[in-house]
Amino acid sequence: VALVESGGDPNAVSPSGATGYWQFLPGTGRLYGLKIDRWVDERRDLEKSTHAAAGYLNHLYGIFGDWLLACAAYNAGEGAILRLMERHSHVDCFWDITHGMLYKDETLGFVPKILASIKIGKNREQFGLKDCEEGDALRYDVVTVNTFLSFDRIADISGQPVAAIAALNPELIRRCTPPSERAYQLK
Repeated sequence: VALVESGGDPNAVSPSGATGYWQFLPGTGRLYGLKIDRWVDERRDLEKSTHAAAGYLNHLYGIFGDWLLACAAYNAGEGAILRLMERHSHVDCFWDITHGMLYKDETLGFVPKILASIKIGKNREQFGLKDCEEGDALRYDVVTVNTFLSFDRIADISGQPVAAIAALNPELIRRCTPPSERAYQLK
């Protein structure tokens, strides 16, 4: 879902303001525990936003009882899918939805893109993609920062390039730790 939503870009922003890997709107992000303020936007944090998305998708599955409808609702909004199902009583699964039923036609392409991504991911070699090695996982340390620090200062202290600090901490939207937080967990 995140691959289709954002192409894996933590800085992706939709015209409606949905942001991050999972393209959360601010209200939905906060509802699922993400901090969003002028310093930190956890919609851009892969781990935290993935936990939030899992909670949201689980909620949607609880409503629809079908993962494909849950994914459609993730894209179109649960209200849009509920209204569609109320107006069209024959809709029991995603494949019953046709053009003209949704206000966002992109939702009709959303679920097939997810299914295609799963197929490609499970058959990487068949599609000419390199298989991931266990050692390819991103490795980093987490340190507690007890004071306001800019990425430039963090780079000086750690000996790491500013670009690496920024890439590991895309949720820090002002390229510094939050000035009012006294125990920030920095990657």
